[in-house]
Amino acid sequence: MALRKLAAFCAWFCLTPTILAQPQPPAQPPASLPLPLRVQIPETGLAQRYDLKAGWNAISFPFRKVVSFSGLDSLVDPDTGKTLSPLDQKPGKAYWTYARSDCQGWAWGETVESGCIIELNKGWNLVGSPDSQALLLGQATASDESESNRIWEEICPDWIDSKMIANGKIVPLGAGTEWEPGAAYWVFARRPLKLRINSPGDIPVVQSLTLNDKQEQVLEGSHFGTLAQGRLLVGGQEIPASSIQEWTDRRIRFLMPSGLTGDSVILIADGAATPRVPVKAAGVAAWTASPGTRVPFTLKVVSQDNQPIARAQAWVDSKYAGLTDRYGLIYINQLTPGTHKVSVRCRDFLPLDLAWTVAGSSSHPTAKMYAPRSQINVRVMDPQDGFRLYKVDVYAVNDFTQRYTKYYTYDQATPYIDIFWTNITGNINYRFDLIWRNGDGREKYQTVYRTPGRYGIKETWWNYWTYY
Repeated sequence: MALRKLAAFCAWFCLTPTILAQPQPPAQPPASLPLPLRVQIPETGLAQRYDLKAGWNAISFPFRKVVSFSGLDSLVDPDTGKTLSPLDQKPGKAYWTYARSDCQGWAWGETVESGCIIELNKGWNLVGSPDSQALLLGQATASDESESNRIWEEICPDWIDSKMIANGKIVPLGAGTEWEPGAAYWVFARRPLKLRINSPGDIPVVQSLTLNDKQEQVLEGSHFGTLAQGRLLVGGQEIPASSIQEWTDRRIRFLMPSGLTGDSVILIADGAATPRVPVKAAGVAAWTASPGTRVPFTLKVVSQDNQPIARAQAWVDSKYAGLTDRYGLIYINQLTPGTHKVSVRCRDFLPLDLAWTVAGSSSHPTAKMYAPRSQINVRVMDPQDGFRLYKVDVYAVNDFTQRYTKYYTYDQATPYIDIFWTNITGNINYRFDLIWRNGDGREKYQTVYRTPGRYGIKETWWNYWTYY
């Protein structure tokens, strides 16, 4: 272990000579949290799972607030050395925690609904994603004491080093880097700065980039904000205000200054940055393939229960094509016949990559995205009012073939009923029909809806029928 740490330090020193080794956890584990805090009943909320190894582990929490946890103990803040409970964590920070044996930990929490600020001190910082999905750093913006709304190409490596440590390995850190939820990363800041992490709804939507007959670049989409609160960059260099001919919420026209070169356009509106839009395809839509005969292309993106998926990001031949609308559609005006690589990404769905052959006429394919396999793990406690759970019927709302039905005898001695269903589709809605019965044969009914999501449902329901 000591040799591996020494090798990692030597490798880092060779790659980045001015940086010292990152801090190490304390020699002794902290005192355990009181038992009532360590053994909490899980509450409703998004779940994050941790596979902990015996000894020290570095973890983060993809939540605005942790409401419950299981299998985790005290946290240690690397900045201050102080011990705290997972309930007191801050989004965007990562912590050390000590496991006395290999085990699994869980945390449940409330997701971040708006932008989140991660403050970095000069030197090493242990950080993580505040989002429940993989966080693409290219859509974060940065500020320090004098400058704001800086994109990653502007701050790396002057503000923050171009490498980081993840799982004990030195890896690149750049605009294309993704931070996984629950993971922890060591990054080195050369000055105090703030990273703004934007929610998907805050990010401007770019639908096309074309060149008009006046030789103006025309950017079209939505949520562009105003010129006073925005910035436009090509290849990491800002377009001066004198070159911008028009800036509205849906369209920007600008002239490319002489001597300015770059392969992508980045728009920053109200502190949120767009994906990099290729600029080399001037004169046609940014996603247009090589020159030749072009035909219309309409892509529809649906879930596996055939419901349209809105705000899915699409790329065609590695060129950004924009976002799907509320009907799951994205329109690409001109595409050359032949085979094209189509990539689709969306929160809570598995990545989708497919090859689509475009014929000589218009093409209207449908792409189906699948959710990860998930599970339902619900414990229903006895309400102690004479009624006991008699029947449970759980099924996918739009697919009755996915169904879980179970009957329970009234004289069952256990004070709870477990509903455990594995290997189910995670990102569709499930309906719970519960029937309660007392000794006189009277029945009460409830209907509840849950979506397991990526990490499944793990809940305990107390006196359940009295609340629904």
